[in-house]
Amino acid sequence: MKLSARSTYGLLAMYALALRYPQGPISVSSIAEKEKISLPYLEQILNRLKKKGLVGAERGPKGGYRLAKPPEAITIGEIVRTLENGLESLYDGKIQNGKNGLHPIVNLVWGKLAQRMKEVLEATSLKELCEEVKRLGLDELMEHRYTFHI
Repeated sequence: MKLSARSTYGLLAMYALALRYPQGPISVSSIAEKEKISLPYLEQILNRLKKKGLVGAERGPKGGYRLAKPPEAITIGEIVRTLENGLESLYDGKIQNGKNGLHPIVNLVWGKLAQRMKEVLEATSLKELCEEVKRLGLDELMEHRYTFHI
């Protein structure tokens, strides 16, 4: 079980947008620079999130991306599901056991872990993630200083 680079970068971008909510848009180049993400790759990610209604975009000199709805209305599960084409890809259920194929005991354990992971992702809002980052002091460890306005 693991998140792809696309989901990881998508979460970082959504975190940045959540911290600016409801101040207005933030440029994709600003996010890309602060998070050390390739600009074209981040644009692909944000376009995907836009198609699913999680972010909006504004054109012009003061344009950029913004959350399409409040951070408390967006779950981490929605973000990951959008970027991974579902949560099932986090666990492929293909633990091999030599010639016999799938090992039922290991698959049972991994299946339970995957289910719990899905439950946590679906139950955690973007707002809760931002608050947890702040509460744990993780925002101080980050190189950038987004403004926190949740």
